[in-house]
Amino acid sequence: MLNSWERVAVAVKHDVYDEEMLFNTYASFLITIWNVLSPYIKEKQKKNPKWFIEVQWLAIRWKIRKDDALTKRQIKDLKLALKNIAALTE
Repeated sequence: MLNSWERVAVAVKHDVYDEEMLFNTYASFLITIWNVLSPYIKEKQKKNPKWFIEVQWLAIRWKIRKDDALTKRQIKDLKLALKNIAALTE
């Protein structure tokens, strides 16, 4: 599942897929999957920090966009995580 979403995230990042349509259809699903599998992702990233980095980028991006209940501090922390992810993919 993570590999499939990794490909989707890459396609979204490169404007191959329509992010708006995917967001409206799958945002809650992806955010839930990311929340559940975050411990697994973190373990895999200990071996290679770039594993699942794109799906992580997309999940965080959509979480910021979707969750009105986030505090300013949480949004700031998530945006910092996005910057860190961007640095890894350059």
